[in-house]
Amino acid sequence: MNTTKVGKRYAQSLLQLAVETGALEAVKADVALLSATCAESKDLVIVLNSPVIKNDKKLNVLKAITQGKIAVLTDKFLQLIVSKGRANKLVEILNAFEVLYFEHKNIVKAQIKSVNGVSAEVKNQITALVKQNLNKEVVLEEVFDKELIGGFVLTVGDKQVNASVKEQLDKLKKGFDYNPYLSKL
Repeated sequence: MNTTKVGKRYAQSLLQLAVETGALEAVKADVALLSATCAESKDLVIVLNSPVIKNDKKLNVLKAITQGKIAVLTDKFLQLIVSKGRANKLVEILNAFEVLYFEHKNIVKAQIKSVNGVSAEVKNQITALVKQNLNKEVVLEEVFDKELIGGFVLTVGDKQVNASVKEQLDKLKKGFDYNPYLSKL
């Protein structure tokens, strides 16, 4: 998730304003809704990124989508972004807000990939282990990946633990490919 300085600055402003007004959780829910909407609708993102479409049309599209679904603060923030010609940065701002929100709440996101999912007991153990090591609350996201064959891959921030069968088979294959006893002619 790559964010620009502009995206981060707007996200920081929104976070700070939401904290000051006591609307942080409402704004977080709105950001989640907008992120999901942008992820589902490539057409919306194209409209927001288009330099040809005027800002008032972009604002009308956003209002039609969010009418009655978002808090007043989020609505005014969207109006500000569009009026400043930053509608093309909305996805970056939303992503940056989520990162800043988790930092503010002392939460870390973790992702666990597996073939068929892991049991609740394993999830609880992983969550407790990550929480103990990082001293942060943990939000665990589960992703399914049939290529892993078995086991799991845990990703926390920029760190990864690969305990998949595929990884072990790849290591074995590399070990067989390397033979120090072959003579070099």
